[in-house]
Amino acid sequence: MTAPHEGEKPKPTPPKEWVVYLQHLLGLWPGAKVPVFEVHNIEQGNIDGWSETELTYALEEGRRQVDRLFEDVERIRTRAQFLLTTCAGFLIVIFAGYTTMIAAKSAVPFALWSFAIVVTGLGLLGSASVIVARKDLRAIDTVRLTTTTERPLLRELVAAYGRSVRECTDTVATQITVFRDAVWLVLIGILVYGFAWLTAVV
Repeated sequence: MTAPHEGEKPKPTPPKEWVVYLQHLLGLWPGAKVPVFEVHNIEQGNIDGWSETELTYALEEGRRQVDRLFEDVERIRTRAQFLLTTCAGFLIVIFAGYTTMIAAKSAVPFALWSFAIVVTGLGLLGSASVIVARKDLRAIDTVRLTTTTERPLLRELVAAYGRSVRECTDTVATQITVFRDAVWLVLIGILVYGFAWLTAVV
């Protein structure tokens, strides 16, 4: 690991995954901003010397990338909706086992049952945050573009798509991570509840 040069600010330490997950739960509150992982860390290069043909190719590729990233976000949201429904159904099953856990000879099944509720509940909230939390998805505003004074306009448009790709990539990576963690929490909740039920009835 190399030390930063004099006058250069050290890069901030990226937040831990569980911290980002818990902060995403705050995204259920309307208007709350949630953190993202900075996975796209390539700085945009200088395109001043590019020809119009090269800029056109870059613009077309930027459009395709942004469209694909927007589609990725929608696919993740669709999967999160399915997970949310699954979590809700499984929580009903867990609560239905209350009588069995109370009637157990030891307190271990009840403790495991309670833990399963907490873990599954976190998974449900995580999946809900993927669906409704505010997302940083930079789109190109055509009306705003007409007010820009930067010239040539094609070069400015390519640069705008470059910024959009970077932000959208970070957002998609974060949404995938939060969704994956929510799935793991639900799976852990299912396994813990199954073990609790076996401990209670055996």
